[in-house]
Amino acid sequence: MNALLRVSDIAVSYWDANAPEAQRIAVRNFSMTLAPGETLYLAGPSGSGKSSVLMAIAGLLPLRSGHVDLLGTRISELSCAQRRPWRRHLQLMLQDAAGTFDPLRPVDDSLLATLRWLRPEWEVAARDHALQCALDIAGLPKRLMGRRSRELSGGEARRAALARALCVRPEVLLLDEPFAGLGAQDRFALHKRLKAMQTQLQTAILFVSHDPMSPSWADRTLHLGEGSPQGREGP
Repeated sequence: MNALLRVSDIAVSYWDANAPEAQRIAVRNFSMTLAPGETLYLAGPSGSGKSSVLMAIAGLLPLRSGHVDLLGTRISELSCAQRRPWRRHLQLMLQDAAGTFDPLRPVDDSLLATLRWLRPEWEVAARDHALQCALDIAGLPKRLMGRRSRELSGGEARRAALARALCVRPEVLLLDEPFAGLGAQDRFALHKRLKAMQTQLQTAILFVSHDPMSPSWADRTLHLGEGSPQGREGP
């Protein structure tokens, strides 16, 4: 099966605030593929570069080396403007979900703006239906949609961010701690709803989580090791 997403030997680095002339390597020599309908769990201790991998794939962090291919196109070599049409195909939910919303804007405005921006070809009824489906999967009550992100709890903000990523129906989802702050029953229910969506739409998911059940929810697990941030596949 052809890969939807192919990441080849990427390296990501940061400038060290304590040594401005030096860079700290967060990730190096990381490679992976993701097929339609597949779930890949990215595991590793804190500081191993898991979130950096997701942000680099999404274009929020520059690559020091390597490349990222999405649907056969090398998106890592595109400019910000050139990447815009590709955002409908790949969506990222960040761990700091509340910080990704305009604090002065109601959540429903943010989600609808995302739909208008990335799915301009959809009719209003189609956008409304996609939004409701996304809210149902994320488990966010519609009564919270008129609130601003600062009025939501951490768990509610994460569900709103997940709904925003889901509503445009991307082929690839990158999820950073999607189950954080949820009880065991809610985590299981969210996973069940995501799996049902995957079965229907063949969405590929790469996710990071500290939930002990994560390996059992994935088709494959890829480990990032602290001090040696290179991906290796394992149980």
